[in-house]
Parts: sequence; structure tokens; C-alpha cells
Amino acid sequence: NTYILENGLNRIAYDITGASIEELESYIVKGIPVLTWITIDLKPARLNDSLKWQESNTLKDHIPYTNLHAVVLLGLDGTHAHVMNPLTGYESIPLDVFKQSFESLQSRAVVVY
Repeated sequence: NTYILENGLNRIAYDITGASIEELESYIVKGIPVLTWITIDLKPARLNDSLKWQESNTLKDHIPYTNLHAVVLLGLDGTHAHVMNPLTGYESIPLDVFKQSFESLQSRAVVVY
């Protein structure tokens, strides 16, 4: 939101982490693309404990994912999720595969409108 404000854009970013596939679809039907986090290999999320770090103020441990990736969800048609992948361009991913990958990363998503 700082970037949006600094560049004079008339938008706000909203964290909708935890949203269901149906909730994501409600944004898409309104013409609002949804930034979603999935795994780059479309397999369950993997953590790398050897790269763990700790917040200095809370001492909370963070263990990073090794297969984290983000795509813009453009549409759903009941059998496929249609995405714009920054690595490969437009893709259609089987909906069950997309959903499993998305949910393995705690259903992380952001919308900007």
C-alpha cells in the first residue's frame, strides 16, 4: 500500500489470506484479479529447516518454503484455474491441483482494487 500511495494510484491492497476458492471466484467475477501463492512445482509445500531464521523482536522462528511461487488468478471454470504465471505466461491448471497447492501454503492471496 505504501508503493500504491507513493505512486498516486487510486487503489488499496487487501490481504485475503485464508479465502476459499469460492471467495477468490467472487473477486474474479467482479473483474478483480487475485494474486495467489502456489507452489512452483504444484506439489505440496516443502519447508527448509536449515534456512530457518528468528525475528529479533519476537524471537519467533520462520522456516521458509523451498517451492513457493506466486501467480495471478484470472479465472475459474469449474475444472481449471486460469493463471498468469510470471515464469511461463498464461496457464490453465487443473482446479484440484491448483487448490491443493494453494491450500498447502495456507491459502495466501491479495487483491488490489
